Amino acid sequence: MRTVGTLEEWIAGFELELQRRFNRKLYLMPVDRDGTRRLDVNGIARIVAGVAGVSVEDLRAPGRREPMANARQIAMYLTVKHTGITLTEIGRYYSRRDHTTVGHSVKVVLDRVKVCDARTVALLDEAEKMIKNIYHEEGIAT
Repeated sequence: MRTVGTLEEWIAGFELELQRRFNRKLYLMPVDRDGTRRLDVNGIARIVAGVAGVSVEDLRAPGRREPMANARQIAMYLTVKHTGITLTEIGRYYSRRDHTTVGHSVKVVLDRVKVCDARTVALLDEAEKMIKNIYHEEGIAT
């Protein structure tokens, strides 16, 4: 017979595993011609939007208000870091922004990390963990 504590632990573990499986299905990209899955700008946008608590549409919208602007900058930074997509292509995905805007976003994120901006560091760390857990665990190319 199980005790309440053990049952609660089992339920928590079960819910965590369900969430992990759901996240993996939600963020996986279509298979490339060579049979590998690739992390792309849309996958990173979905991860950052989920971590930041905003929608992908908000990230892609032309607005400059927080928290969308900060989340968008982090998404752009992670896209540059984890993909081979050009700055122009990244900018095009985010409401037809110029490539210099993407470069500026990367610089802003790096500057905020350098001065230990708590919100940026926390969001970036959480998004990086999700990328690692979802993509690298599955052996997906970045």
